[in-house]
Amino acid sequence: MPTQRAERRLAAILTADVAEYSRLMGADEGGTLRRFKAHRRALVDPKIAQYRGRIVKTTGDGMLVEFASVVDAVRCAVEIQCGMAERNLNVPDDKRIEFRVGINVGDIIIEGGDIFGDGVNVAARLEALAEAGGICVSGRVQEDIVGRLPISFEDRGEQHVKNIARPIRICALGPNAIVELPPPLDSEEDGAAYVRGPPRIGPTATTAMLLVFAVAVLGPWWLIRHSGEATPSHSENGAAAAKSGKEARIGTQAEFSPYEPPELNPSVLLPGEPPFGTLRSGTRYTLQSSACRPGEVLEIVAGSDKIPRRKRCISDNIAAGAKAADEARIAAPTEFAPNNELLPGEPPFGTLRYGTRYTFQSSACRPGQVLEIIAGWPRRRRCISAN
Repeated sequence: MPTQRAERRLAAILTADVAEYSRLMGADEGGTLRRFKAHRRALVDPKIAQYRGRIVKTTGDGMLVEFASVVDAVRCAVEIQCGMAERNLNVPDDKRIEFRVGINVGDIIIEGGDIFGDGVNVAARLEALAEAGGICVSGRVQEDIVGRLPISFEDRGEQHVKNIARPIRICALGPNAIVELPPPLDSEEDGAAYVRGPPRIGPTATTAMLLVFAVAVLGPWWLIRHSGEATPSHSENGAAAAKSGKEARIGTQAEFSPYEPPELNPSVLLPGEPPFGTLRSGTRYTLQSSACRPGEVLEIVAGSDKIPRRKRCISDNIAAGAKAADEARIAAPTEFAPNNELLPGEPPFGTLRYGTRYTFQSSACRPGQVLEIIAGWPRRRRCISAN
């Protein structure tokens, strides 16, 4: 009778367990089990299904998962570890449930829904070497995702692991490096990174959509509303022309041809003006100066080596309005879209602690503002008032 041949196939194998599970169960058995099941139900199992994985079996705090694609396996692992970091933000350190994940690619034997083979054993050894909240993969996994995912594992060289005859090349990704990965680029190709939700419409696109809507809906109404308005008669024009010079200036010139104060010689220091090189480039200043008429102040926009200062005398009211506008611009946060490019003064990805808020000086922000960064995946970055 011929011997039945075992079914084999190439697969990506993911193994995971909970770091310090015995300690957690000893301290709070019921609470630990409830939190573990909640994480499985809300995050882990849905992510595995999303990336087309198959849970082969679970063993208490651990699980063995099979994927047809190594890219899907790594994507799933990163998503789970990022999600766990977010869920653990407000949990005390001694109660946090943190997974260790190992991933390998190899030939497996399938029997009765279970999987066996050297590839499974290697994945289990990689998991044991991973940090809590981190991922360890074999060298082959690292080679397979190059150019497909924007992830760079730390190469720890070849190591001998328990019950594996040959040395295994170990590549690791720590928890801080995972949550500080640069945000992905949407794409339908394998080179795309993780799709964590529907694409967001930025403020510029939203404004454009609102403008299109306003023109389409309100344009016809405006034309109908104003098409019947009568044009001014000659007598009405004559009456307007008969107004006093002051009234005429207020009623016509000031409305249609606003007065622009002349600019002063940029190369000559005026009374009360600070020396050249002492003001911050691009910043607006208002000063009292005898060069201006009563009720006016000297407005200076500081220049640079290539751009001279701009100076003019303006009324106190205009100066107050300009100051209020500047303060409003400084107070209004400027949000930067997540991408792979660092802003001036921004630390490299992977160097900041997840969930922590930082402020830095950056030329990407306006004078009076600082760059605020909340480390995460992806980072949140915006310019806010320094006050």
